[in-house]
Amino acid sequence: MWLAGSEVSDLYIGTRATLLAQGADVLQARSHAGFDDALVGVASLAEQIKPKAALRVWLSGGLCRPFLLPAMPELKDGAERRRAALAIARQGCALDGELELRMVKPASTLAQIGMALEKRVLDAILQQLAGLPLQMLAPWWMNALNCLLKIRPELQCIGVQDCDALTVLRGRGGQFEQVSTLAPSYDIESAKAGYRRMQFSSSLAPDRVAPLLVLRANRSGSDVSGLPTGLALSSFVSMER
Repeated sequence: MWLAGSEVSDLYIGTRATLLAQGADVLQARSHAGFDDALVGVASLAEQIKPKAALRVWLSGGLCRPFLLPAMPELKDGAERRRAALAIARQGCALDGELELRMVKPASTLAQIGMALEKRVLDAILQQLAGLPLQMLAPWWMNALNCLLKIRPELQCIGVQDCDALTVLRGRGGQFEQVSTLAPSYDIESAKAGYRRMQFSSSLAPDRVAPLLVLRANRSGSDVSGLPTGLALSSFVSMER
């Protein structure tokens, strides 16, 4: 089966799941025993995507993790800033091997949100997707963050649980001051309990805390009521307290 090229296809890749959807239509949902097994799933799913179809690839929180890069005006040289960013990412993300970094936006008054993933992981994924028109490659938690803030800019705490990690971002008005990743995180109830503990420790007002967004490989339905507009893979997502 080839997908029509008139719509954007969404491919999610994690260590425990791969998902493929086109708009609200779920095409494939597979569980995996680890990243190497997931790569086999990616190769199979890639064969179902028409070469001219735009493809957005979303990575799990376990594969692509956030970190904060503070303003460092004393570092004028780009190479120095990159070395500093690598040191911060390595300390905060608990990833091994050579890292690839991406920054979300230009530096603002507080801190940038950076994304880190292992270079071997990125290379392996791109190899499986060679020849396809890749429109975007980003963590799914970033899509969730952006969609929630568009409709509720007052939020100060956002949590995302996907197939292998709980990602939590805290701050004000999109200027996040704390980010954390709990990985591996597979159990939904444990993730909900962990998210509640983080809320209590921050003493945030309940109306400033988003429900936990949960992406499940074994959830596939049409009930997307209450979910933010523009959320990729919404058929796999629920909002939970």
